[in-house]
This record gives sequence, structure tokens and C-alpha cells, in this order.
Amino acid sequence: MKFSIDDELFRVSQRRQPTGMMSYDFEWLNGPDNGNYGFTVGLSVDWSDPRAQRTPEQLMDEARGFIEGFYEPGGIGEADFPEHIPARTRRTGDQETVRPTGRYRWPLTMCMEESLWRFRR
Repeated sequence: MKFSIDDELFRVSQRRQPTGMMSYDFEWLNGPDNGNYGFTVGLSVDWSDPRAQRTPEQLMDEARGFIEGFYEPGGIGEADFPEHIPARTRRTGDQETVRPTGRYRWPLTMCMEESLWRFRR
């Protein structure tokens, strides 16, 4: 599944852990380190359990929380990637949107581009 939240692009894939538990890997395609940055959400239920399945909205909520935390004061972005700025700011050039209070000043919007699950074994 690939989606955008305020111009921040993510690709999410499901992965079965060696223990049989489900994980979701989030690749931040236009994030820091030339798009080689992301995060994983691991679940404590077996991959075959219906509770292991996340809806697109739940996955987007995970990404939204991650980017909010990334850009907040003292967050990973400020500490480890001080030169990285939000994609929307890069696109619009509006410097007022760069971490004014540590959170986005604009409302977060979501856009589904495709819905394709990949399984890694």
C-alpha cells in the first residue's frame, strides 16, 4: 500500500516475523537519508489471526503519528536530521510551516494511491 500524508510518501508492506507474528514496515519514500528511513510496527498476534490485519486508515494513523513525532521539538528529526524539512515545505517554499510549534500548522490530509500488499518471507 502506498499513500501520502501532507506530501510525505509512505509505502507499507506486511511481513511475517520468524516467531509467526505480524509486522508492518513503513518506508518513508521522501524522508531523510534519501528515502532510506522508515519504521516498523510489530503486533503481538499471529499473522493468521484476523486482529493482525490493519485497515488502510489504521496504517495511515501510524504514519501520521510518526511524522508528527518526528518533527516535534526534541523529536528524531530535530536531533538526528536537522537539515531535513517537511515535504510540503519543500514543495511550497513556505518557511512558516517548518516546525513553528513542533507540529504541523496545516491539517493532515490523506490520499490513497494504491492498495497492494506485499508479503516478505
